[in-house]
Amino acid sequence: MIRSGTFSIVTFGCKLNQYESQAIRELLQRAGRSEARLDEGPEVCIVNTCAVTQATENECRRLVRRLSQRDGIRVIITGCVAELPWVQTWARQGHVEIVRKGQVGRIVSILRGEKEGATDSAPLPSIFDLSVSAHAGHARAFLKIQDGCDARCSYCVVPRARGGSRSRRAEDILAEAERLTRNGYREIVLTGVNIGAYGKEMGDGANLAALLRRFLQVDGIGRIRLGSLEMGDLTDELLALVAADERICPHFHIPLQSGDDGMLGRMNRGYSAEEYLRMAERIKDALELPALTTDVIVGFPGEGEAEFQRTVDLSRQVGFSRIHVFSFSPRPGTPAAAMPDRVPPPVVRRRKEALQAVAAEMCRAYHERMVGREADLLVEYGRDPQTGLLHGHTERYVGVLIVGPEDWMGSMKRVRVTELCSGHLRGNVVL
Repeated sequence: MIRSGTFSIVTFGCKLNQYESQAIRELLQRAGRSEARLDEGPEVCIVNTCAVTQATENECRRLVRRLSQRDGIRVIITGCVAELPWVQTWARQGHVEIVRKGQVGRIVSILRGEKEGATDSAPLPSIFDLSVSAHAGHARAFLKIQDGCDARCSYCVVPRARGGSRSRRAEDILAEAERLTRNGYREIVLTGVNIGAYGKEMGDGANLAALLRRFLQVDGIGRIRLGSLEMGDLTDELLALVAADERICPHFHIPLQSGDDGMLGRMNRGYSAEEYLRMAERIKDALELPALTTDVIVGFPGEGEAEFQRTVDLSRQVGFSRIHVFSFSPRPGTPAAAMPDRVPPPVVRRRKEALQAVAAEMCRAYHERMVGREADLLVEYGRDPQTGLLHGHTERYVGVLIVGPEDWMGSMKRVRVTELCSGHLRGNVVL
């Protein structure tokens, strides 16, 4: 049974995609449409796609295919895959339409039953024109400050999908931060493709540190967490600002990708392993027990055992609290897709498992250092499925379980971490 005038959104990928899905959700709600679950038979399902890896893209495509076979439902593809030429093959399935980010406002027209080109003369809003006032189902709010990327990493299709770096106006960002704070969000996560590039194309001296200073002046602002940064964007000015104000989380996610200089060169990353290590040491010198998280690609073309071992060794030297380990995924049209010396899949799997084991060991060591410390815990919505306890994340992005009532969800609690049990930190609220 199709529910007329209703929509559903399925989001793949990063925090930026989650932000953009929320912006689309609010756009449709302002147009008088209501959200429904997939099993409730929405009239339209919006699939916000991710193109970072082939595996994720394949998952998106399988969902689109399944949905397109349902009677009466219309499927809208948006997000990164919608910007890539091969998405046209997806639209050959029945009841499937592509909406690029530059005309995301057309989704409203589709829900009204209007054909493309039949809208009024007003220009359709792009995804960059939208903002949010909430973040459905989350205790934290994501706030987009930037989009696109000017880097040309040899394995990455994101610049092709999202274009060059583009920053939002500071006034728009700050107005959104004020609105989210008024709406009760105690943590705001600054997100984008490369937030460290914020302001560079504006030519007026704008940068991430200057934006953060203005954030700190927002009345009632809670915790501010930085999204992913590139190594070269961690300036002394930015690091000093994080060290000087406890409202900015002492947590940096800075992709490493490889600990071998040869691999870094083939990836076109623009730094050496030694430079990355020195950057990590700067953070440790400036902050008390900072959380350093990262991304690593295993099985990049040409990676041998020695190159992989250098990645393991550097990871141990840095002492990451968390590593996201990715298998190399050749993306069409990227230089890496045409590189020789592919690593056999069984070797890639073995290396991925080995690095994940090292990552788990380092994560446990970092968690052990948290026992006995006090921290501010932002309590998430919903309970931990294994224990039934409330759960949340501290300023260092460490998960902690606590005993507490439902009405603590979405609030900030001061806790003392008491133990590490079965891989989970537990704590007590400090009264």
